[in-house]
Amino acid sequence: MSQPPLRRRRLPPLLALRHFEAAARLGGFSRAAEELGVTAAAVSQQVRQLEDWLGRPLFARHARGVEMTEYARRLQPALTDQFDQLETEIRRVQEVTSEFGLTVSTLASFAGRWLLPRMERLTAALGGRQVSLLAASTLADFNRDGVDVAIRYGGGRYPGLVAHRILPGRMVVVCAPAMAARLRSPADLARVTLLHDEIDPAGSFVDPGWTDFLRHHGLSGVDGGRGPRYGLTFLCLDAAAAGMGAAIVPLGLAVDALVTGALVRPFAESLDVPHDYWVVYPEDREGARPIRDFLTWIQAEAECQLKALPPPRGGG
Repeated sequence: MSQPPLRRRRLPPLLALRHFEAAARLGGFSRAAEELGVTAAAVSQQVRQLEDWLGRPLFARHARGVEMTEYARRLQPALTDQFDQLETEIRRVQEVTSEFGLTVSTLASFAGRWLLPRMERLTAALGGRQVSLLAASTLADFNRDGVDVAIRYGGGRYPGLVAHRILPGRMVVVCAPAMAARLRSPADLARVTLLHDEIDPAGSFVDPGWTDFLRHHGLSGVDGGRGPRYGLTFLCLDAAAAGMGAAIVPLGLAVDALVTGALVRPFAESLDVPHDYWVVYPEDREGARPIRDFLTWIQAEAECQLKALPPPRGGG
């Protein structure tokens, strides 16, 4: 089979073209720098490089700012159109290649407690595509780690990412049904073992726990520091279900056990926190079909479980 002929394209550096296009479209180096995540000096340097390559000026520089030359005015619309087309084609290819599977990144407790029991339904909702779970305590790098979508527990503001809230992070007290008879009100917590969800030192925030809950409800007579520690939330949930004590955990992570009756909420008091569970993915992948299908599925699953959630034993 013959080799294709070599073809030398006479094109200026792509980085210089990208900086010029942004500066011309946005009307200046400062706004272009903001869009590209660089300094205005870096934009100016790249534009200078392009001007040297072309052998003609693209901007007239004044004390009050810059102004495009006539040549730049003719060049910018075509260049913007080509970049738009390139972005569209890259997104289309990403969609096609991602049809083969979906990689989801999340915390180990959410992966094991919430996603794994639903894998069969998730695979069916994705048309049989392979689903891989990446359980980690650190935030996923969508490009480096090959992650398509992530589930995060946080405030919902993630620069460059689209975020959809799926489950509440409000902290609730849970225990085994047999223990619930001993817990008529939060003051009765003094009579049972308190189970603690230890926080991973690599985490980006610290969950509120027993001390915060007791302080919030004015229970100064209960020692919130006593009791065993666990490395993962699902271990804390398992210990509570086994009757080893009462746990305080995010409602979204306990919802399945509460629906099945393995755990109960002995009273209505809870602790509001600024964290919820979110589905997040890069803005430039918003139209990808596997991500769209995953979002539709997980929102429906979460809504169904929350509707089936029984009320606390103490009302509320």
